[in-house]
Amino acid sequence: MDDSPLPALSASRRPAWRALLSALLPLALAYALWRWVDWRAFAAQLRGADPVFAGLAVLSLALGYLFRVWRLRLILGLGSPRVLFGISTTHYFLNRVLPARSGEVTLPLLLRQHLGVPVEKGVAALLFFRLLDLFALLLFWAAGFAYLPAGAPLSPLWGLAALAGAVGLALLWWRLDRWAALAGRLAGRLFPERLAGAKAKSLEVLGKLARYKAGRPSGFLPRLLAASLLNWLATYLYYHFLLVALSFGLSFGAMLFAVTISNLTFLLPVSAVGNLGSFETGWAAGFHLVGISLSASVPAGLLANLLATAVTALLALAGWLLLRRPAC
Repeated sequence: MDDSPLPALSASRRPAWRALLSALLPLALAYALWRWVDWRAFAAQLRGADPVFAGLAVLSLALGYLFRVWRLRLILGLGSPRVLFGISTTHYFLNRVLPARSGEVTLPLLLRQHLGVPVEKGVAALLFFRLLDLFALLLFWAAGFAYLPAGAPLSPLWGLAALAGAVGLALLWWRLDRWAALAGRLAGRLFPERLAGAKAKSLEVLGKLARYKAGRPSGFLPRLLAASLLNWLATYLYYHFLLVALSFGLSFGAMLFAVTISNLTFLLPVSAVGNLGSFETGWAAGFHLVGISLSASVPAGLLANLLATAVTALLALAGWLLLRRPAC
């Protein structure tokens, strides 16, 4: 496995402020739940929830993991679906429940344990995933801007910026060899002498990424982008069906805009246990911008987070059992 073309990256220590902020987020959530939520009204809303749409929400969330397995297989170029499902579900569950995004480190460790992938190259695969996630979220967010109500505080220019960001990420990967060559020519001007080490490391990583891309099949990038978009579409359908079950009356487009803000929190380096606080903050902000009150959005966001964690836990249990099963 040491000759894998994936570039090697080194992990860095997490600053203490991340842990502190991650610890404060549940306190902010607790205050919001106490201050704004009418629990009797929310309980009545739960009792009247449509079980069919709730079931569709769970199925959609589970379907997303199949696309994550496909994406992991495309990135690594090895591994059986059984092993990749076990690795993917275990990693995502631990990343949801462990604080300060410390669960991210489990992916390189699981790849090393079950597939023999060096840790540094597992970190590189994780970097690919997060860039692909950012691409998909920016694209869906741009689509959601078209459905913002009149008078919304965010300008449509933000939607165009999100679209430009998504297109830019795709073009960066598509022409990675050219960008690597250009970066090499400009590095002397952009990096002062005191950052010579950072310049060399950045060029090394960029060059390895370009060589990795050059060794992939011609249809690699479209399949990779498709896997990421389908993964996130299944996730958005989870939220959509859950909101329909709760009779929110929000259009799919408005949901895209609102939920993307909460989904972007998964890319931040801070989170509490169970992602409590950060997800609900993004959720409340997004739904406020589409005209949903905090008293309605905050408990729904908490429910969406807890239900997703529960479903992910069941999938992770199945994945862990598959990893323990001897290979045929």
